[in-house]
Amino acid sequence: MNRSAICLNKDLASLRQSSTRSISSPILSISTWLSLLGYLGSLAMTQTVYGEAFMAVRWVMLGLCAASGTADIILASTHGGYRTQVGNGQALMIYLFATFITVIYAENWLFSGMRWASHAIMLSVLMLLLPRLVTIRQIQILLAILKYLMAALIIVSWIFPAPKTYLSSGNLYQGAMGDANSMGHISFIAAFLFLQGFVISKVPRARFLSGALAVIAMVTVWHSGARSSMIAFSIGVLLLSYYYRREMNGIVMVSMLLGSLAMVSLPKLPQEIFRFAEKSDRPGVNEGLGPVQSRAPVWSAAYEGFKKRPVLGWGFGADSSMSRQWEVKLTALGTIERDAVNDFLFMMEGSGLVGLGSYLLLIYIVLKQRPSEFQRSILRHFSRAQDADTGLMPLYHAHVALFVLPVCLLVLNQFDNSALSAGSLISVTLWLSAGCAAALRHELG
Repeated sequence: MNRSAICLNKDLASLRQSSTRSISSPILSISTWLSLLGYLGSLAMTQTVYGEAFMAVRWVMLGLCAASGTADIILASTHGGYRTQVGNGQALMIYLFATFITVIYAENWLFSGMRWASHAIMLSVLMLLLPRLVTIRQIQILLAILKYLMAALIIVSWIFPAPKTYLSSGNLYQGAMGDANSMGHISFIAAFLFLQGFVISKVPRARFLSGALAVIAMVTVWHSGARSSMIAFSIGVLLLSYYYRREMNGIVMVSMLLGSLAMVSLPKLPQEIFRFAEKSDRPGVNEGLGPVQSRAPVWSAAYEGFKKRPVLGWGFGADSSMSRQWEVKLTALGTIERDAVNDFLFMMEGSGLVGLGSYLLLIYIVLKQRPSEFQRSILRHFSRAQDADTGLMPLYHAHVALFVLPVCLLVLNQFDNSALSAGSLISVTLWLSAGCAAALRHELG
């Protein structure tokens, strides 16, 4: 018992030194910090129908962030001012090497090479550079930025929805986003983060505000009809119930779980209510199609493409319809005929068994960030010594959010979107969260 107390005191002392360092002399330079924020901001804009002008900006910001972060590592190495080991480097390098092999043997190496390069730069920045440079105070700030960035996108969607000419989701609500699924994904992230804020907050006003914003975000998820987001939210509620068994009493937990199940089972109910109120006879879109049934043709086509080239696939990011002739498009870095609505099949078709095996390494990296009870105990004791007026999430709560959110997004990406796109805010949110969680784990090592 005495030894445990001594170890705990040592960990607290080192963590306090890290916090002091992060306040007095941040390792992450201003240029890297600003380019990272610019990358997130440009991604947020490109998620909307008003963001066409920012399509190329996101790639510029990603490149600037990579260059500046690399310079930070080189400069900090002269005095040992960065984390030398974060625990993900070896697995990530194996993943990048394996997927690069599929680029060499791709049907169109230029297309797959550009897709791989942007993906590799994103992972390198968020999973290798950032965890070695970011400080614990900056991790809290990044989590707050993500939280209120998603809330801002929801507010913009309610106030300035997409023009009628842009609507492609029928009666499903897409707000200012490009489609209803994107609206659901953004709303899920906001709903999860504000729900956690409601559970952990002890200040009545902050608790009320978090609860209200969580309800608004959950209603937006339901209104969008994005079942993948509803499934992810249900998993998020279950995991929050595990980590906050005392804070989430039985009645609250059961109510949220029933609400989540209702959203998954009846995704078109809000549209039917509005249709009834408007006395409209217009039928809903895709009546009766579930998240699996509506995607079965895409999954089947991806599996057929995998069977034709099972070892190395058609090239990273490509499908069986990929042409050898392709025009370079810097705004989107290329498109494929089928949407990536399942990352397992996406990797199987594009990179074969080699890609599928390497993708499991990414899942391992995310699951590896699970916060243990001992780590949360250290962070809880340290958080009590922090200034309560900072307005930032305590570290032990931040660690839970940075683990649960990527897990939920991994599940979401098996039905919609992709965790492998450097041009998607959802994908970047996943790896940014996982990278920050890795940095926290290193500080506790």
